[in-house]
Amino acid sequence: MKQRIPELNGVRAIAILLVVGSHYFNVIGFKGRELVQPILNLGYSGVDLFFVLSGFLLTRIALQEQQNSGFLAAFYRRRFFRIMPLYYVFLACAIVVTLALQFEQVPWGIFALQLQPIWLMTQAKAAHHYLAITWSLGFEEYFYLLLPLALRWMPKKAFVAAAILGLFLLPSARAIFHASGWTNASHLFRFDGILWGVLIAVALFHSRTRELLQQRRPWIITLWFVLLGGIAIMQAKDILFYLAHPYLSVVGVYSWMNAFYALSVLLVLLEQPMPAVRWTLKLTPLRFIGQVSYFIYLFHMLVYTVAHSLLPRVSFVSTVACALLTLALAWLSWNFFEAPLIAFGRSSRDSKPCKIQPVVESGQ
Repeated sequence: MKQRIPELNGVRAIAILLVVGSHYFNVIGFKGRELVQPILNLGYSGVDLFFVLSGFLLTRIALQEQQNSGFLAAFYRRRFFRIMPLYYVFLACAIVVTLALQFEQVPWGIFALQLQPIWLMTQAKAAHHYLAITWSLGFEEYFYLLLPLALRWMPKKAFVAAAILGLFLLPSARAIFHASGWTNASHLFRFDGILWGVLIAVALFHSRTRELLQQRRPWIITLWFVLLGGIAIMQAKDILFYLAHPYLSVVGVYSWMNAFYALSVLLVLLEQPMPAVRWTLKLTPLRFIGQVSYFIYLFHMLVYTVAHSLLPRVSFVSTVACALLTLALAWLSWNFFEAPLIAFGRSSRDSKPCKIQPVVESGQ
């Protein structure tokens, strides 16, 4: 498989556009809204697509480097400098905004320690929107912490079996949470996409499995269209109907969307999407948005909250202005803050190449 896959930044851009589109434009009226309403309705699922990408990319890196000397230290160092500095800048800004606008305070220490998914799942009501979105970051951090340890010390078959088992257990857990009255938990406990990404990475890392998937490509494409058809039916029936019904939402819809996104990413990785799709995913604007998607995800609701606290009303023009401002800030952050820190995180000499081939690749 190619070392760099530029199409994935395009996929990441689609994920963040789904999220921002839902948060920004689902609450205002504008001409032609009915044409894009089906996409806006799916905005909640952008985070699931992010999960699939994270699961794949981090597992792929870990598989490629797990036999290197100092692998664990290098892995954690890179993850820390990619995620935490910007997160703490966001958290500092969130504290200032919360104080300035005299919003209800939250346990900031919990957010600083990335324990907010647990706290948010136990709350009867959601936190401020610009804080509530960090639930997914917490789950990703837990994944980053556990992944290299699991790969290092778990037998490979047990590792794969645990990921598959998780895909069955998570929907059940969501249903149990909802039946127990933990509504937030039933909607937040959905990191199925990470497990899908893990399985895709393991499958493609093993040459024999990769060849088998290539041979089964027509079946994968057929299944992808079946899942797409199911989404179209949900849209025709109004997906909000499904989200209003506990079992359909926490078990059916979330699991269905995760499977759809997993197959979508798999087809891109198999280098089998139509030329027009590959060309679109490689477009410079999409790749740029994908590159700065982490900043956009963290700050878009903070920018929106501050801007509309200063304006007399929310309008389409002000919302577009918020999107453009967020994008401009993301460009500045990437060039003068994030990219230098990422380079610093990668400059570690803790990880030295080892001549031993990855265990998974050898078929053991």
